Amino acid sequence: MIVAYNALAVRPGVADGAATFSLNVVPELAAALPEHRLVALVRPGEDRLEARANLTLRPVAGVSSLGRRIRFELLELRRCLDELAADVLVLPSELVVRGGTPVVVVAQNLAYHCDRHGVSFLGATPRDRLGARLQRAYYRALMPVAFRRAARVAAVSHTAADVLSRRAGLDLGKTSVIGEGADSRLLPPPGIDAHRDDRLLIVSALAPYKGIDRALRIFGAVRRRLPGLQLDVVGGSWRGYGRVLRAEVARLGLDAHVHFHEHASARELAAHYQRAALLVHLSECESFGLPVVEAMRYRLPVAAADRPWARETGGEAVLVLPDHDAAAADTIVSLLHDRAQQDALAARGALRAAKLTWRATADRLAQLVHEAAATAGRG
Repeated sequence: MIVAYNALAVRPGVADGAATFSLNVVPELAAALPEHRLVALVRPGEDRLEARANLTLRPVAGVSSLGRRIRFELLELRRCLDELAADVLVLPSELVVRGGTPVVVVAQNLAYHCDRHGVSFLGATPRDRLGARLQRAYYRALMPVAFRRAARVAAVSHTAADVLSRRAGLDLGKTSVIGEGADSRLLPPPGIDAHRDDRLLIVSALAPYKGIDRALRIFGAVRRRLPGLQLDVVGGSWRGYGRVLRAEVARLGLDAHVHFHEHASARELAAHYQRAALLVHLSECESFGLPVVEAMRYRLPVAAADRPWARETGGEAVLVLPDHDAAAADTIVSLLHDRAQQDALAARGALRAAKLTWRATADRLAQLVHEAAATAGRG
């Protein structure tokens, strides 16, 4: 059986969510399908994947920009699959593909389908706002089509499956939850003796629905009682929203205490995980929450918003914060004064992270590949 995997959303040298998922899943999926051939479609210059006995990398020229990638996926992907004689296509995003090849779609994009998230900011420039509106129109209109045409769907969490079944027509009957891993090969392994500084950490795309504006307000309240505390914010800006957050930092008088790192490397991100005292993740709209489990792997305590995704991903290893800002600040101050509670959270988090592996994700995905092939009598 020949299995094609569309990894074209991975940009060479960029370690974002798309890269974390595909660069971890592809090698493990090849290992989970030892008797079959896996062909990964990649951008030229992507050197973080290595070919092996049953894994072939196929560079696709001319997809360096988002527009060109979309053009290829809409107009040329079908022909490419025919040339490969692919029996199954794995899509790590909700893409509509025409033709007879059975498709396994990974369901993980909730940004335009959540009950509560910021919608007042759509971009810093007219071009940004146009792009955001087009994206929202695409996902709301075409995700149901992608799910309907898929032979099988792999949801990264029960939360994602639930939201998309209600908002995007996802058929739970052909959907399985595969989860994600904490053991990213993009990050160096945790050090043995991490020195924790008086710093809070946010790891997230700088987007309206991620709750970073609320986290800044809470940090200001915490810092009034712990004046030595600093905050690091690691993540790229979504359509200029980083400017909005910097303006909020200035309004709160926190310029000297909040540090943005929009282009941190994987090694720098690992260093942040190892030196911070607490990860704060207040996203209103999250399909899984990779920074949460990555932080747990580094024995970094985690405080998260009281949302279904946080309880599912973190379980008892996450300190759930109240919705009221003052109460949330009190909870964080109490934790930072309680070393025993910090150690207990870190220990529970490490145990939970150890159970969440990319190999387990790939094993579940491989099962869906076999089921998709069986729907068309292939493989």
